[in-house]
Parts: sequence; C-alpha cells; structure tokens
Amino acid sequence: MFALLPLLTLVSSTLAGPRLLNFRPFMPVPDVPHDCTHDRRHSDAAADFLILGAGMSGLAAAHYLHAQTVNCTIRILEATALPGGRVHTHHSGPFKGIEKGAGWIHDYQNHPMLAVAHWAGIRTQFVGGNSSYIGGENIRVFDGNEELTPVERLHSDTLIKALLYGVDVHVEGRKYHGHPDMPVLDSMRHLAPAFDLADDDKRMLRWHVDVIFGGDWAAPLGNMSLMNMEHGSLANEGGDCVFPDGFGQVPGALADGLDIQYNTVARSIRWSSDGTDVYDANNKKWSGRRLLVTPSIGVLRSGDLQFQPSLPQWKTDAIEKVEMASLNRIMLRFPRPFWPDNTYTFGFLPGPVRPDRDWLLEPVFSIAVVASSEGRHSEDGSAILTFMVGGDSATTILQQSKDKIVAHLMHLLRDAFGSNVPDPTDSRIAGWADEPYARGAYSYLPVGTSATDDVPILYRPLNHTLFFAGEATMTGSDRGTTHGAFLSGIREAARMLGHQSVVEDIEQGDDVVLPHQYGRSSDSRVKGLMVDGWFRPESLADWDWLQCGPPQRPDQKSKLVVQN
Repeated sequence: MFALLPLLTLVSSTLAGPRLLNFRPFMPVPDVPHDCTHDRRHSDAAADFLILGAGMSGLAAAHYLHAQTVNCTIRILEATALPGGRVHTHHSGPFKGIEKGAGWIHDYQNHPMLAVAHWAGIRTQFVGGNSSYIGGENIRVFDGNEELTPVERLHSDTLIKALLYGVDVHVEGRKYHGHPDMPVLDSMRHLAPAFDLADDDKRMLRWHVDVIFGGDWAAPLGNMSLMNMEHGSLANEGGDCVFPDGFGQVPGALADGLDIQYNTVARSIRWSSDGTDVYDANNKKWSGRRLLVTPSIGVLRSGDLQFQPSLPQWKTDAIEKVEMASLNRIMLRFPRPFWPDNTYTFGFLPGPVRPDRDWLLEPVFSIAVVASSEGRHSEDGSAILTFMVGGDSATTILQQSKDKIVAHLMHLLRDAFGSNVPDPTDSRIAGWADEPYARGAYSYLPVGTSATDDVPILYRPLNHTLFFAGEATMTGSDRGTTHGAFLSGIREAARMLGHQSVVEDIEQGDDVVLPHQYGRSSDSRVKGLMVDGWFRPESLADWDWLQCGPPQRPDQKSKLVVQN
C-alpha cells in the first residue's frame, strides 16, 4: 500500500477536499467558521491561504484551515514530487520500504502521529525500547568479537547516567551564576576527569554519547549549546512505535484531497500588508492573501529562497543562528540474515583510546537496525541493516568513500557475527544535508542561541500576511520531530484565523521541559511532549485505541474525543 499511496495522492489531491481529521484541534473552534468570501481579492489564480511546502507542518496547517473555514481556497506549493518533506520512505529499488527520514514515534501514547495513523487506517508496530536508546535494554553492544555482558552494560549505564546528570547540574549552576553559554563538549571535558575513567570506560561512554547526541540530536558536540540543551526524547521514554509499511504513508494520507501543486520550486516571495506573491522556478506567479512558509532552516539559510522586500534584520539574525543537524542512514542489503532471531538493534564500541585524539569525538557505528524486526520483510528472503550515523561520527565517517565505509562495516560485522557473514548485495548512504529542499535532517541550537529569545522570532509573523512554521520553530523538546512540525503548522494556521487559545495551548505545551529526566523510566504519562488531552481517548477502557499496533476498525474512530 505504501508504494501506491503517494501516486494516488498526485492524482487525487486537487479533485476533492480532504477527509477531515476527527480529533481536536481539528474540531471547529468558533461557532461561525471563517468565511473567505468576505475578504477575497486577487485574480482567479489566487488562494486565500497559500502554503509553501507539503511537509508535516504544511499538511497540518492545510487540514486545520479546511476544518475551520468555509469558501476558502487553500493551496500548497511543493518543490518535490511527493508530500512529506523529510518524512520519506523508499518506494522502490533494493531498499524499498526503508525510511530515509523520520522512522520512529518515540513515547507514542497521546502522540498526534499515532492518532493520524489510526484515522488513516495505517498499520503500526510496537518495537519496545525507549526514546534515547532505540531497542532499549535489548540492544546488543559488541567490542570486537565479544558482546558486552549484562554486568558491563549495567556499569556503562551507570556511567552515562552520572555523566548526563553532571551535565544537567552544570547547566543549572552556570545559569544560577550568570555564566555564558558553552559547548556541550566542553562541559563533558570538564566533568570527565572527576570520574577517573579507565580506557574501556571512555569507550563505553563514547558509545552512549554517540547514541544520544549523535542519534537523537545529530549535532556536533563542539557546537551544541549547553545552556539550551533540550532533554528532548530523553525525557519521554514510553517505548517506540514504527510504521512497517513506511512512515511515508502518513503524509500521503494527509495529502489526499488537498490542492497541492507538486514540482513547484519557489524562488522568490514578494510580500506586503496587501498579500503575497510567490514566483516559482518557471517564473509563474502564485498569489495569496496569506502565506505560510514551512521550508527548513537550512533552506532559509541557503539563500535559494529570496524575499522582496528582504526580511527584517531581527528575523534573518535568528535564522542565521539556528543550524541543521546531520543524520544519515547507511543501508546494507544481504542475501540472508546472519544475526540471531529476535535481534532488533545492535552496535559497536569505538576503537582503542588514543592519546592523540579526543575520545569524546571518536567515530563510532553505535546503532544498527534490523529491518525485519520492524515488520519490513522482503519477498526474496534478503535482509537489510540500517546504520544510523550522525553528529561528530558523521563528520568523520562520511569523509571516506562509500566503499571504504562498507568495508569497515563488514570488518565489524564479521568480528561480531563470524566469518560466514555474506557480502552485501547492495548498499546506499542516505542523508539530507545535500538535498536542496532540506539542507539537513533537522535543526539544533548552537552555542550562543536562546530557545526563549531566538526561536519565537523564527515564527513571528510579518504584516499578518507572512507566517512561519516547521520543526525549528518549536521552542521546547518538540523541535526536530515530526509531531513538532505538525503542531507548528496547526499553531500558525490558528494564528492566521485569530484562534489565540489554540496558539497559546501549543506554545505553552511546547515550553514544557522536564529537568533531571535522563533515566530509563517507562512511565510515558509523565512528560512534556505535547498538548495534553488533544489525542486522548474518552476513557481508560478505550485506551488501547491509541496504542501502537494494528489499525483500529473504522467504527472505533469516533472514540477520539474533543477535550476542552
């Protein structure tokens, strides 16, 4: 199904209005919806609401506007041939069904992406683990040809908890004394000597640090802001949920019935208090009373999209401060699986500590994901591994050729699983840094930025005609996530319509960050992930409606409730 859905979307997206989402905040807010016939202008080609980008934020905004308005033209301009932005599933070739972009719903209960999946009848699968360690306690860690024992794993877990707690205390101390920001790397360097670490301790800690900072944030430690370090998914550990048939189904379902102009690359935006005009690569003009801009910070920083007049200096300064992370997937296809049954994830410790290199920056292949464990089965019995490589590891590893990277991985795999590991039949490295319409995986805050001062400037509207959304515009732990992008689209669509209570709900929910929550708790109800109550079933008896698993029956979809 996932291979066909985007193609169906291309055909049907302009034929009818969308099937509306049936949960808050898509239930009508005012008694009388906004009617665009009262304030329409422009030619017949104009839209009342124009949206740049059919990623998760643009799609969410379009659905909100359709739900809350009447007689309005809502049009999306999308640079590529498919919806989803950085949510993308390979739909053909040797890695069909494997994600290039977003892959997991972390801490899935009350999650908007799961609510959308049930609304669309999309199959999901619980894979255990927690948000900071894909695979959780069941991840297998190898040091050469030996697997870490439970005692060694417990020791390493104790070390990383102590280090992260020390970093957290360091943050609070610097804030209390009014000290300036500094890189996360410098904080770890400051704390590490107190632990009197042996070389093997350093290697285990480096593995943990790479999983968390290289995988979750994918940002270089030497540039990542200590004072604005969001706990993110580390604070929300209710287990992970995947889409066996591809995350790409979610934007495909949301796009169905919307007016989306695909392969339309915006090059310039003319804006004023009277409205906006977007000129595409063919110099065709697309007009709208209000425009929502959703391209990534990487695209906005690149200069590929010009604004006339130029954006105010305070806006461009904020855009230039925020940077994009690098998260990559190195995919290997094998003729058969060679790992034990029920293996989900495994990884490798870095090489020996060397006096001429910083052990905190040593490149490491920390996480490999077995595709079949996520329900992604091939018809010919072949098996696919995906190595997640981000942050400092990506900076070093991706300087090598693909052949050298694959050769090194094969050496690690044969050390761990034996000399009979077959050669891969295919390999691919997929990332977002070189994609012209992404320019990176997701955003992060470098040293010198402020989540409370700079990020709100990113989404501050101009003249009530130019609005901004996207994962980078979320101030708290929702940044860098699909649900963050989704909520930001709702926030700005609500702002366009003057629905201030919805705007405030999202802004206040986004601000929640739980301190000292780096532990391995499984209590997913204690979190600061999103607006409480929007995606909650009406009773505990119906709680499994929003559980990760097979899609629910259509007659159960009415159990989502509007909560005021």
